[in-house]
Amino acid sequence: RQHSALCIILLSACAESVHSRPLRGDLYCCPSSQVDILTTDLEGHDHKVLLATNFSALRPMPRYILYENEHIPAEKRAVVMQWLGEHGYHFVSHVGGCGREEMDVLVGRGGS
Repeated sequence: RQHSALCIILLSACAESVHSRPLRGDLYCCPSSQVDILTTDLEGHDHKVLLATNFSALRPMPRYILYENEHIPAEKRAVVMQWLGEHGYHFVSHVGGCGREEMDVLVGRGGS
């Protein structure tokens, strides 16, 4: 059985400031009826994007979200998890990277 996956990745690879807007339903163009994973790597700004996103307005909602946790200030980590929980996401796993065991966090919806 074949599986297809759609991955949406938000990356910040430059050090310069850029204008940004929250990820909203009208900006979130998805040709599929399912988004398997939304991945962010925003060099310390992941929590800002996640907290500014109304996931309930996204259609389709990503089944999983993988975000860089390493650079999120300690006092914001619980706030991010609570926000994601309010939108139906739960902690799945820490994901290692760059020699660190808890570099990223994977959350999922439903029975994920």
